[in-house]
Amino acid sequence: MSGREHTRRDLKQRAILDLERARLSLARHTEQASVDLSPTAMVERSFRKHRMAWLAGATVAGAVVLRFVLSSSSSKNERDKFVKSGTKGRLFKMLAVPLVAMGRKAAFDFASQYFKNHFKQSHPASANERDSI
Repeated sequence: MSGREHTRRDLKQRAILDLERARLSLARHTEQASVDLSPTAMVERSFRKHRMAWLAGATVAGAVVLRFVLSSSSSKNERDKFVKSGTKGRLFKMLAVPLVAMGRKAAFDFASQYFKNHFKQSHPASANERDSI
């Protein structure tokens, strides 16, 4: 009977080890799936694949928003055209200056990060050569 208990104990230990490996694998795959399926990652992949569509959509959305912001309600006093155009110009400048500054900063950050990553990926051998010297 001791041989039978021994094999049974071995089977239990193997089953427990297999269960632990399966749990670790499940945890690893769950973590990877949560990273891959996060909204941020999905938008990033979509932006990489369809960059022109995203830029065109953003341009159209920006134009629509500006049109609604800059459109004036039908005023009863249509004689005063100069005041209306003056307020539109001021409002446009108030909106455009910070938006252009934010866009410029975002574009610069994106370009610098892109070139850093591109340089690291295209020249990994040169970094290893410098370390070995």
